[in-house]
Amino acid sequence: MLLAMRWIALSAIAALVLFACSHLEDDYLEWSEQQNQGGTGGTGGTAGSGGQVGGQGGTGGTDPCGGCGGSTPYCDAVNGTCEACLEHEHCTEATAAQCDAGSCVPCTDNPHCAGVADAGICDSGTCVECTIDDNTCIGTDTCDLTTGACVDVPADSVGNCEACTNDDQCEANYRCISMDFPVNTPHGHYCLQEAVNCVRPFDTYLNRQSINGADLTDYCGIPEDIATCEAVNALIAGWVCTQDGHCSETEGGTEFPVPGALCRQTGGGPLDCSYECGIANHCPNGVSCGQGTGGAPSWCGG
Repeated sequence: MLLAMRWIALSAIAALVLFACSHLEDDYLEWSEQQNQGGTGGTGGTAGSGGQVGGQGGTGGTDPCGGCGGSTPYCDAVNGTCEACLEHEHCTEATAAQCDAGSCVPCTDNPHCAGVADAGICDSGTCVECTIDDNTCIGTDTCDLTTGACVDVPADSVGNCEACTNDDQCEANYRCISMDFPVNTPHGHYCLQEAVNCVRPFDTYLNRQSINGADLTDYCGIPEDIATCEAVNALIAGWVCTQDGHCSETEGGTEFPVPGALCRQTGGGPLDCSYECGIANHCPNGVSCGQGTGGAPSWCGG
C-alpha cells in the first residue's frame, strides 16, 4: 500500500515537471524568435543583427549638394556645395583651363591644360597646341604663332608677299613680317625678303621684327598706306575683275575679296585688277603709274 502511494506521488511530480518544461520551452522559443527579428532599420539604413536593436537609418545615397547642374555641375561632397569644377579635367576652355577653388581660371602651367583637347601647353594663360619654344607639330605641319595651333603649311613653302604665321613657313631668305593696311591698321603677316637687291614693286623698305622674334632689320616691302600684298600679287598674276575690292583668276570666274584692289581698264579685254600707286616704282617693272581713264587716284597701269 505504501509503495503504491509513493508511485502515485512520483508520477504526479513527473507530470508537473513535464508540464512546466513544456511551457518553458514555448516561452523560450517565442522570446528567441522576437530577438532574432531584430529592430527595424531606418530609411536607407541597415537593420540590426539577430538579438540586437536595429540602428538608425542612413542617408541612402542622398546627394549632399541637393542636385547640381548648369554652370556648377559638380558636387563637392565635403563642403556640400555645387562647383564649376573639382579637377583640371573639368575645365575645357583654353582660356580658363585651371581648376582653382571650384572655379575655372586661366592656366599657369602645362598640367592645367589636361581638359583642353589638342592643347597641352600653357602659354600666357591660354592652352595652345604649340609655341615657338614647344613645337609639337607632327609631319610637315608648322605652328601658327598667331593662334598656337598646328597648321597644314609646310616649311619653306610660302612665297614673296604671301600670308604666313611663322618664319619657318617662308622660303629661304624670307621672314614672316607684320604689315598694315591702311597705315597703322594691322593687316596680317606676310613673307618678305631681307632688304638685299630689292626690285619693283617690292622696293619700299620696311624695318620690322619677324613674328618669331628675329632682330629688327629692313625688308623689301610695298607702300602699306595705299596697297596690299593681295592686290599686288593679283596684278602680277593677271587677275581680272568687275568691281573694286574683288578679283578673279579668269573672266567670268568666282571673284574673291582682295583688299586694296582697284578694278581698271588697261587694255581691250576685261577689266584688270590693279592697285593705287604714288610713283612708278610702286608698280611692277614695265608698268606705269598714272590715272589713265579711271581718274584719281593714280593706279598701276594707268
